[in-house]
Amino acid sequence: MTSSDLKPRHEQNKYNKYADDVYLAVSGGDALTIQDELHHINEWALKNNLKLNPSKTKEMIVYRRGVKIDVRNAIPVMDGIERVQTMKILGVQFDGDMLFRGNVEKMVGGAASSLYAIKILRSKGLKAPSLWDITSQTAVSRMTYASPAWWGYLEAKSKERLEAIINRLKRLSCLPPDYPSFANLCETADNKLFKDILINNEHVLNHLLPETKSVPYSLRSRTHNRNLPKLTNSLQQRSFINRMLFSHIY
Repeated sequence: MTSSDLKPRHEQNKYNKYADDVYLAVSGGDALTIQDELHHINEWALKNNLKLNPSKTKEMIVYRRGVKIDVRNAIPVMDGIERVQTMKILGVQFDGDMLFRGNVEKMVGGAASSLYAIKILRSKGLKAPSLWDITSQTAVSRMTYASPAWWGYLEAKSKERLEAIINRLKRLSCLPPDYPSFANLCETADNKLFKDILINNEHVLNHLLPETKSVPYSLRSRTHNRNLPKLTNSLQQRSFINRMLFSHIY
């Protein structure tokens, strides 16, 4: 038995499963179902000779910007489960307000460590273009990891901090002068992933696309032929799929 047969007890809730981790996503209006879902997961685990470890089970409240919410004093869903302000998922640090400040801090710190190692290599005689390749494959790759998941949510200040790192690497000749900006790197990654999702029906994210739009008359070709979703808040507007659907209308 594997996690593939673990399904939500309430169809409006979502399970996101990665290897031996399960993430339960529940909207605020369905919060009363959370405890039932946790009991359901625990029952499934027991049937499969597994055990739900409360000490490794965390709860995080996600809320829209501008909405005042006292996260610390909200009623916990279950005794023994810690409520956290940030959560690391597949190497990306998520915050409750979805601004990804913690992830930016992690990237800035990682870039500083990479730069130290790159400077040592340069002091030992490593020169361009080999130095540029190493910087791109280490420091830059580390910064752009999973960028489609978080780039659209960042504040201007966070984007400026990441852009400043690229500019510094250029000034130190660790990257070529014509190296793309950080924004361009993230936009290129966005476009590539979106194109892959559109053309590959078997892509793991393809099911997130809205239905195909039926047009009875001939129009000039567009990037996609999908219906545009109705968005009600900023979190929906900034998510990867929705951002790309609207930015590729024409």
